Amino acid sequence: MVKIDSIQKNIDEIKEIGRENAELMPQVENWCVHLNVQGYARGMVAEMYGFANGVKLDCQHAAFPADWLRVSVVAEEFIGRNCITCKFHQARREPNYGDVVLAKLQKRSDEQLEKAKQKTILAEKIKQETNMLIAAGKKNANTTQLSILKLLAELADEDQRTTIAAKLAAAALLDPSFFSDDALNVLLMYFDDEKAGADCIDAACAVMAGRRYLPINAFDLAKEQIGTSPHFDKVAKVLNTYIDQDNINDYTATIDNLINRLWYKRFISEPADPERNFQNAEQLLIKLGKTAPEQLKIIFRQHLAVNEKNKRINIDLLLQRLLPSLPEFVTDLTTEVIRSLEFTDDQYEESADGVTLETVHVLFNHDPSGTWDCLKKEKAKLSVAAKALLPRLSIKLIDDRAFADNHPEITAALVDELIGDILNSNVAEEVKTAARHELSYFVQQRPELFQNRFDGFLGYLSKVAEEEALFKYYQKELEDKEPGERTTFNYLVGKGFYEIENLQHEIHSRYQETKRIIGELCKTAPQQNLPKVYSVIPEISSVKNEQYKRELITIVTDYGKDPVVLAGFMPQLYTHLLDPDSKNIRYIALRFLDKIFDKFPMLVTSSLWDLFDVFLQDSDPGVKGLALVILGTVAGNYPERITAAHLQIHKDALYTTWAFVISNAIEIANKLRPFMNDRQQYDMAVLLVRIADIYSKENDDAKLSAVIDQVLSFVADQPEALYKIPANFISPRIKTGDYYQAKEQLEKLWYLAKRTPEVAALWLEGVLSFLIRFPYNGGGQDDRLDFYFKMHHLDRKFVIAQEAHFRELLNLPGTAMERHFEIAQILDVLGYFECYSLLQEVTINLKIQFEDVEANKRIRRNIEFWQLLAASELAFNQTEKLNNLNAAANVF
Repeated sequence: MVKIDSIQKNIDEIKEIGRENAELMPQVENWCVHLNVQGYARGMVAEMYGFANGVKLDCQHAAFPADWLRVSVVAEEFIGRNCITCKFHQARREPNYGDVVLAKLQKRSDEQLEKAKQKTILAEKIKQETNMLIAAGKKNANTTQLSILKLLAELADEDQRTTIAAKLAAAALLDPSFFSDDALNVLLMYFDDEKAGADCIDAACAVMAGRRYLPINAFDLAKEQIGTSPHFDKVAKVLNTYIDQDNINDYTATIDNLINRLWYKRFISEPADPERNFQNAEQLLIKLGKTAPEQLKIIFRQHLAVNEKNKRINIDLLLQRLLPSLPEFVTDLTTEVIRSLEFTDDQYEESADGVTLETVHVLFNHDPSGTWDCLKKEKAKLSVAAKALLPRLSIKLIDDRAFADNHPEITAALVDELIGDILNSNVAEEVKTAARHELSYFVQQRPELFQNRFDGFLGYLSKVAEEEALFKYYQKELEDKEPGERTTFNYLVGKGFYEIENLQHEIHSRYQETKRIIGELCKTAPQQNLPKVYSVIPEISSVKNEQYKRELITIVTDYGKDPVVLAGFMPQLYTHLLDPDSKNIRYIALRFLDKIFDKFPMLVTSSLWDLFDVFLQDSDPGVKGLALVILGTVAGNYPERITAAHLQIHKDALYTTWAFVISNAIEIANKLRPFMNDRQQYDMAVLLVRIADIYSKENDDAKLSAVIDQVLSFVADQPEALYKIPANFISPRIKTGDYYQAKEQLEKLWYLAKRTPEVAALWLEGVLSFLIRFPYNGGGQDDRLDFYFKMHHLDRKFVIAQEAHFRELLNLPGTAMERHFEIAQILDVLGYFECYSLLQEVTINLKIQFEDVEANKRIRRNIEFWQLLAASELAFNQTEKLNNLNAAANVF
């Protein structure tokens, strides 16, 4: 079996449309000399094959041009809307597709006229029959019967039909004996009514059930309407009365139509789990599943064999609904459900394969052993693409804690099978990729299921490392050598740029996912697994397999937490720290050394201290830069070890041209500050400011911010020194960074402002610049409120100095709803600091900006309050002052 490619299926459809259009377009052109028929290719596939899968029809006399995929559809629409009464029409020649369209339109018109005629005749007949019933009823019917007859007569009134039908349904449930045969026939006439039909069907079903009377015309009507009626689920009640185990073979087409109408697939914008209530149709299927299971299975198998996405989704969801009532029936279809994974699917909206896997998951929960046996049997027959779907099912099952706990054998087998797919060289790469991707995340939840395969993963990582090394060798050969000089077996020869990029990405993903699995297993069982890892490392060549060796050392570094376990690695560490063949290995080993100094002082020996001093003098930028990071760790954990020589090495590092060395030296500057005297601290601050000046000219905000953090720490207790630092150094990211970078800088400045009040001016200027740059950031209202609250703690002189910024902030564009919060807070700050002259001026302008309409009522009241309060404070006349205060008090 081969899973059908949805892309190939779409290509085939485009080809089919193109061939049909090519055949019919000349015939459509023959319809009229004025008609302009233009075929064109829609999309890359059609352009590639030269197919016209789009057709446009236009005419100088046409009111409505038409454009669509199929010429047969677009011609019918165009001719029907434009040509029927056109006096300019002139046929070109035969054969003429327009004649076919006219014949079709005429037939449709005749059918509609005949249908309308029959409906009129039928309505009149119903009226006459109902009047006769009413006349007869006056002699021998009781009051209730007469009332029902009158209601039946009133069904002809379209305006009252819905209300009348509801009353008839209630009456039929109360006592069906009041309904005669003719009354039942009247109800049948309204089965297809869009609004009243459901109640009429309920009434008819109640009458048939109560009177035990089953008119054949009711069944014929139900069969006819099951595929078209908007109330098909109600119609299924009628079918349930007639169809049983004795006649099911005669009505397979009817059941087939009913199943096609059961639409469980959700639509775009619907809730994720929309309610689909088809209880009558499902009840019929449950009855037949119990009384005639073999016949019904044949119908279901036919549906499960249909290669159409939406039908696949709906038949699977129907099986899930029927399973609780028909467990044996549904489980017998497990084979067909699994085989349907071979069919077409696509990435858009809901996945048919995903729903199929959900169905198999439900079957597993109902019949674990039977479903497992069936899956094992069918898996061998599935195509590679279909097998690649199964890891998702396995993960879903083992992720179900109840299932995993109750069926440990199956769970272990599923995990083992997934791991086997990864480690087996004969398994298709597509299946391996799917299994590895799923397991690399699942291992975090159930690591105990993986522990016995740790050695296998370690060996697989080695193979991936070899594959990566070979890829890099061939890639370099491709870049550096001429075609005649390349290796015969270079598999990259002839591949395009994107193909090579994809190969590199796949190898990288394989490497990272396998490493993640090994890392998780080392984290959960370090005593068991870490010794295995570092026992492999000495055998690996730093020249031939550097990447693999680096990754294994990284695993030991990241997941080694037990000093007893790590002590076994210490002898190797010296070898890696001094590796003559790879500076990258030395670099990774230094990271490990940093961890030892930081977390495991009991493992630090005099030999390690001597090596550390050597690395601080190393001429390689990477080694020296990382040694400086370790120096920061030493300063925090072993202050007694810091010497004047270390401080000099740190200072010299700031004068180098190596970016990595300088950035790490800057990062640890504040950690070394306690070991410096006043003169050394001053010299370091000056040096850092000079570096900041260089970075500011290079427009490197990230580097500048890191330097300034250290400068601020050096001079935080010296306000006068802080003010000598240019303002554009202190808050570079407030003016240039994104929202969160700028906010972080403001938080640092506020922390300094609380210790050094003079910094408050810089903080306020930065805040106002921030608020202007980000006027309506989605989730930032709490941040803005916090800024305004903090402003109340400032000195008045700082607020007055920022008058221009406050004005700019007030003049930002926006509706009253958008601006109300901001304006209210600014006016409150200005009022708190008694800036009444400014308040009077800005409130006049704001009042004009937000004219007096109902939508602006909230913001205008706020503006008016502060305007009156400012006027009161600035008034010289005591009476005027009191009047304004009273008016302000009454604003709200």
